[in-house]
This record gives sequence, structure tokens and C-alpha cells, in this order.
Amino acid sequence: MKSKIRLIIFDLDKTLIKNSSWQRLNYAFGISKKQDQTLLSEYKQGKLGYVSWIQRLLLLYLKNSKPSKKDVLTVLKRYTYKKGAKETIKYLKAKGYEIAIITGSVNLLVEHVAKELGIPKKHALANNTFVFNSKSKLTNIQTIADDPEAKLLMLKKLCQDLKIQASNCVTVGDGDNDRTLFLKTKHGVTFKNSEIKKLAWKTISKLEDLKTIL
Repeated sequence: MKSKIRLIIFDLDKTLIKNSSWQRLNYAFGISKKQDQTLLSEYKQGKLGYVSWIQRLLLLYLKNSKPSKKDVLTVLKRYTYKKGAKETIKYLKAKGYEIAIITGSVNLLVEHVAKELGIPKKHALANNTFVFNSKSKLTNIQTIADDPEAKLLMLKKLCQDLKIQASNCVTVGDGDNDRTLFLKTKHGVTFKNSEIKKLAWKTISKLEDLKTIL
């Protein structure tokens, strides 16, 4: 099995880093905890589409804060790696695996994390891209698609780039938006308390456990 694996794909929030980047952005730019939870609930109940959800957040950002690129970066960089994340990436790279990140988060964050971890920029893919005007003020958030669909599209891009099949990939994630990657690659790895562990190929207690699998 190991000989067939070429690419290890990581989710970002709550997989490589702790907590939610969107939650940090929302709270920093004037969205209350109640507003945040209401929008999330409406999305989960199917009352609000993903793209509409993101656009609602954008409107609230612009109404409350009118953030600049510097403001956004300052908030996004307030993250902490999960225990063993850096060491595990280093180990996998030394073993000869290609490493990528596919996330429902923001391009600015995934690019920053990828640079720190020595992951090629072209392998750092996010569903959402923040757009700024000539004065570096936020004007738009461009979204590929609903997260599960977007993650499949990003997987396809990576496979084409590396000339490999989905079956040559392992994907490490923690949430419902990773389910499509788990089903497509058939090599999903998640944590033992994850909501999608029934779809997983393997479960782990901590990131370092990947060393025993790969």
C-alpha cells in the first residue's frame, strides 16, 4: 500500500492548526458569537447556501470594519500548530511523499502556512480567495463552490499536476467537508473523535501517528 501513495493532503483548520480561522476573522471584524452561530446553523440546515454564507460574512466585515489586507493577515496569522504538525510534515517529506493542503479556509492563510512548512505554493489550495483593491481594502471573497465540491475540484487539480490518480493520495482531515475526499481517495485519515471516522481508512489519536501508517 505504501508504495502506491504519492501525495499526502492535509486539511488546515483543526487538522494542522488549532481552532477555526473563520471564527477568528468573524470575531475580529465585528461578528458576534450569536451571529456566527446563527449563520452556521442556517448553512447546516440547508437554509443558506455556502456561497451566500460567505457573502453574508463579507457584507458584515465591510459594514463593521472595512478591513485592509494587513488587518486580515494580522488576524489569520494568530494560529497555533497542532502538536507534532511540523515534525510530521518534515518526516513525510523525508520519506519522499509530496505534501499538499486543501482547505475551506482562506488563500492568504494556507499560503503562509505552506511557506512555513516548506510546501510548494501550487500545492496550497483554498476554497476562498480574498480580493483587495488598489488601497489594499477588502472588496470581495471569491469562492470556488460549496466546500465538499470545491475540495474535489482541488484534488483533481493536484492529481493532474502530479500526473497521479486519486487512489495515490492520502487525505488527512477532521470534518464533514472532507467526506468527499475520503470517498474519492479511499485513503482518508481522521482523528478518533471525528464526525467522519466511519468514512476513514485509518484513524489516529495524534498527527505523529501518521508515521506508523506511512
